[in-house]
Amino acid sequence: MSLTVTKKNIHTSIAETIQDRIGADDLRRRAFEIFQQLGLPTSKHEEFKHTHITRALEKNFSFSKSKASSNQLEVNKFFLQDLDANTLVFINGVFSEKYSKIVSPPAEITILPLEKALAQKHPVAMQNFARYADFQNNAFAAWNTADWSSGVFIHVPGNSVVEKPVVLHHI
Repeated sequence: MSLTVTKKNIHTSIAETIQDRIGADDLRRRAFEIFQQLGLPTSKHEEFKHTHITRALEKNFSFSKSKASSNQLEVNKFFLQDLDANTLVFINGVFSEKYSKIVSPPAEITILPLEKALAQKHPVAMQNFARYADFQNNAFAAWNTADWSSGVFIHVPGNSVVEKPVVLHHI
């Protein structure tokens, strides 16, 4: 008779959560593999020697993805009345296209959910996605690259002037 014991810790909890959502995307899979190799920083890593990351995550973090119920929200009460602006609304950190309002013409500014910009293969989104945070050598960047689920893409073409302000509401 053989018995396999798997020690469950914060790293394995994170890895299981990522693996459940990763899909077939090569970039995300590569970032996940790097996260698996690097693991979470410990006090043996110089920049984290006084920060107990795993202890903080174990006590204060839930890995379940709960969707914000935006059906009952009255977001207008948070807005400045009569403000002629591009209004981007984030509910519990997630960009809400439903409550956002873009008033500037596309020639001045492009604002899209990040997942839509990547799905449409917007050239600027494709050129810059996962290029500046070094997920090859940073566990948190690898985690974020492997497990991202939402974002906003904002592009202002060169030599353009956006006449209307961009206002962000985090609700």
